Amino acid sequence: MWELLKPSPEDAFEASDHQAPYDANPRAAVLREGPPGLRELAIDEGSQATLAVEPPEWRLLLAVGKALPPTVDKAGFVQLLFTLRVIVR
Repeated sequence: MWELLKPSPEDAFEASDHQAPYDANPRAAVLREGPPGLRELAIDEGSQATLAVEPPEWRLLLAVGKALPPTVDKAGFVQLLFTLRVIVR
């Protein structure tokens, strides 16, 4: 699991003058560059209210999501979120 979570040089994010820095709003980065299932989760306001995904969790989901097949849907990312919460806490 830690191999999936550690940053790699390819994951470096450079903010332009037109964008907020990656760390300032990771949910925006998810909407911009995340896999389809994760973007669907980020768009769903009801899920946002229920799950209360924190910025560090968005970063982890985005990092792990890049290694998953694109067929992983929103429900899969919710399951991944719960798993990451157990591992990290």
